[in-house]
Amino acid sequence: WIRVGQTRWMTQNLKSAKTDNDCGGYFVNSAARNACPDGWSLPSDEQWMELEIAFGGNKDKVKEHGLHEINLNELKNAGFTLEECKYKTTFYPNQKALAFWSSTENKMLYTGYSDKYLARIFRLDQSKVSKELRLKTEELSIRCVQDASYIAKTEATADITINKKVVTGITNDPFNGEELDWIYLANTIWLKKDQ
Repeated sequence: WIRVGQTRWMTQNLKSAKTDNDCGGYFVNSAARNACPDGWSLPSDEQWMELEIAFGGNKDKVKEHGLHEINLNELKNAGFTLEECKYKTTFYPNQKALAFWSSTENKMLYTGYSDKYLARIFRLDQSKVSKELRLKTEELSIRCVQDASYIAKTEATADITINKKVVTGITNDPFNGEELDWIYLANTIWLKKDQ
């Protein structure tokens, strides 16, 4: 996984029982909504936008439907696997593409788009990503996410607990050479006995 803001992202596509390659499984929208393991979920549109902004996307453009820039090399260098997948649907002629579902429902259902849901299509040849509505029956890939805000608190607490180790030692009195025991506690060195 990689962390972007308060979200942990799986670095690879979610696999399925039918998966026989590194591209992971392909899921229709209804299956995608329930496919992530416990503690993980399908990323929302907001989480996709946060990822895109973190990797070079324009903060105003990522809110819009359509194609915009993203630094795919930087995303790959962060550990995010981006391999072309062979989908039943052709997204763009002569383009290597990678397509992911979002958990965010289409807000234009009332205008006749009830059969479409939000997705992200990465154009691997152009270092671009597109926010678009896709048919809910299309089979796309999944990246699962996990809220990292609680996990960060747990890790910080564990780190503090580990670093509270008491350090002791011996030093010599500079005037008479006597050995003195000391203890390092709360960013201060204390002598163990009264002098």
